[in-house]
Amino acid sequence: NDENMADMVRKGRACRTGAGSRRKLNAEAVSEIRKLYATGEFSHLDLARKYKVSQEACRQVIIGRTWRDVA
Repeated sequence: NDENMADMVRKGRACRTGAGSRRKLNAEAVSEIRKLYATGEFSHLDLARKYKVSQEACRQVIIGRTWRDVA
């Protein structure tokens, strides 16, 4: 089983976030959230409501703790 899991990761078949199909955001939304927040016109809460995620999830995206591979 460990070999199979390692092979899955090497080939990019593993879910990176652990959320699988429950994921509410995609790379495009994450990039947009970061750009909008950077303008200073939107708060974490504003963006969380717009994208229907928790304020904490939005904050984690903005500070780069999640979705690190997205600019």
